[in-house]
Amino acid sequence: MTPQVIFILLCLFQLTFSLEDYREGESVPLYYNKIFSLRNPLTYSIQSLPFICQSQQSSARKKSSLVFDQDLRGDRLIQSGYKVNVLEDQECKLLCKQTLGVEDAIKISDLVSDEYQVEWELDGLPGATVSYTNEAPEHNYRIGFPLGFKIGNMYYLNNHVIIQILYEKNQAGRYNILGFEIYPDSIAEGGCTKKSIDYQHQRVLERRFTVFFTYSVKWKQANNIRNRWDTYLIPPNPERYKYASLNSIIVAILLSTIVVLILYKTSYHRTSPNQDDKDIKIYEDVEDYAGWRLIDRDVFRRPVYGGLLTPLMGTVYLLAIGAPESTKYLEGNHGF
Repeated sequence: MTPQVIFILLCLFQLTFSLEDYREGESVPLYYNKIFSLRNPLTYSIQSLPFICQSQQSSARKKSSLVFDQDLRGDRLIQSGYKVNVLEDQECKLLCKQTLGVEDAIKISDLVSDEYQVEWELDGLPGATVSYTNEAPEHNYRIGFPLGFKIGNMYYLNNHVIIQILYEKNQAGRYNILGFEIYPDSIAEGGCTKKSIDYQHQRVLERRFTVFFTYSVKWKQANNIRNRWDTYLIPPNPERYKYASLNSIIVAILLSTIVVLILYKTSYHRTSPNQDDKDIKIYEDVEDYAGWRLIDRDVFRRPVYGGLLTPLMGTVYLLAIGAPESTKYLEGNHGF
């Protein structure tokens, strides 16, 4: 590989994975992407859903020619109406008010039943929900957030989100985004302020109803994250992956040993024939010839009462077909 090629690859790598710098108060666009489900292979563009706040930006985000994985994943990035400015916290902002009908309610219920997740993107990072487990005390990201949830026979829509953005300050005095966390909630009555612990959720009704989509933005400094993609790549249970890898290695070794033994036995018998092998070969040839003669005699021998097969089959067929038809005819002419 020539030095020129190496230089070009390094430039492309730096261009693709370099962080974006932002000034304080600078606007950061938040993009709609798609909704997806692990139970249903169909994905939908968020812009195609009538019950979502439609973006005022009708054109999709311009993609770099170096990025082609978005097409493979089915991403459709459209700029949303969320206002996100660097280091500016916002509380209970109204995005839009939607009046939904019966068809929208049915669509939402079907999507919630299939556990569809909403995926956004900000600064190249997919929006994720945070999960903690006893086996992995550090927080792990799961891409997307649920569209809604179901309690009993009732469906509820997540109409409020808390957007938490993790950032760090670089040496140039600007800010780099390290994390994009989303905390969804369902709050009824058109307000995102929880008045009590048992507040009312936004229920999906089987009639026309109004939904208020609201959001809050919080900025949090995080200096202990070395790479912003680490939280997406940490496995939820490292011990399970370790044992699974060990099990796969043991199975591969056992299967390889069996294959090697079979090949060794086969090659050894082929290269060292003896008198017993020759006798066995002659016996097998005689047995095959005699066995074929026996099969030929049994198969092509005419049975003793072979001539009765055709009349019996014809009689059974006529009785099976003619008896029901005769019964219908007699029942139809019973009155005459």
